[in-house]
Amino acid sequence: MERRIDRLEKYMIIKKLNDNQVTKDCDLSVGLLNQAKRGKSDLGSKAIDKILSKYQDLSRVWLLTGEGSMLSQPATSSPRSPVPVYDIDVTCGLSETRTYSDMPLEGYIDIPSISRDAIVVKTHGDSMLPTVHDGDYVAIRRIDTWDYIMFGNIYVVELPNYRAMKRIRKGSDDNHIILRSDNDDYDDVEVPKADIRSLWVVENIISIKKLF
Repeated sequence: MERRIDRLEKYMIIKKLNDNQVTKDCDLSVGLLNQAKRGKSDLGSKAIDKILSKYQDLSRVWLLTGEGSMLSQPATSSPRSPVPVYDIDVTCGLSETRTYSDMPLEGYIDIPSISRDAIVVKTHGDSMLPTVHDGDYVAIRRIDTWDYIMFGNIYVVELPNYRAMKRIRKGSDDNHIILRSDNDDYDDVEVPKADIRSLWVVENIISIKKLF
């Protein structure tokens, strides 16, 4: 099965890039690409974000899944749309879970580092301190498969009765996951995967002071 590093290597060949240049350009750990090519690991989400940030003609979808074209369409042929911003609770419990389209829309922003298919939501609560503060904004992008979940990263998880932003860890078996807060005052919560209505990866954390 073709891996992310295999697809990156194809891009590097076309662009005449070597490991040293990509490592330097993307500020990657020395030896990371070589280890991935030797099968010891694959490219993680942080490395992927750095690579896509530097080589903006490389398609995110293609690099992650192999679907579509290797190269993204030029910006001139596909104008960037502003990203919607919603004021909703994504840290503490909710009495009900609704779709984002039903939530209060604050406006729109345009930040190049945020994916076109992402949305921005306002956070409330202290369960993710010191990583995310009350009132910060986070850019989140919906994930439709468990195949690309990076355990340890932060996600917004929608369950039948509440929406939470937590780190995802492996559960007691393949049918469960653990939701973990960065604030040690909060206990881990194990939930069945079957109960999760939608899953969103946190791409960016934006301080309220920097956004508005």
